Amino acid sequence: MYTKLALTLALIGLVSAGIPWQAEPRGDAWWKNRHQQLLNMTHQHAADVKVVFYGDSITEGWAGNGRKVWDKYYAPRHAYNYGIGGDRTEHLLWRLNNGEFDHVKPKLVVLKIGECFS
Repeated sequence: MYTKLALTLALIGLVSAGIPWQAEPRGDAWWKNRHQQLLNMTHQHAADVKVVFYGDSITEGWAGNGRKVWDKYYAPRHAYNYGIGGDRTEHLLWRLNNGEFDHVKPKLVVLKIGECFS
């Protein structure tokens, strides 16, 4: 009986927090703007992309505190940063299905996503 109750409560928690394997966009304007910037980057550089860094704030951080290392080691390898702080698995799936990688054929993808749902 307790196992059934615990499983039911866990499933209710999943439903209320969102399902991490179901693609879902975020609703805030900042995120939509950042997604559009990434779409523009894809449109401008799709043929040049050889390495994709795809993920959340840790990935996005390469454009901030990690900039010197990025410029020295990754930019010359035609690496592009597709990180958005605060993204979860369902957001990356949505971005993947909504144009960020149209016509991009990288040789390597570095994926970093740490949280499925909050």
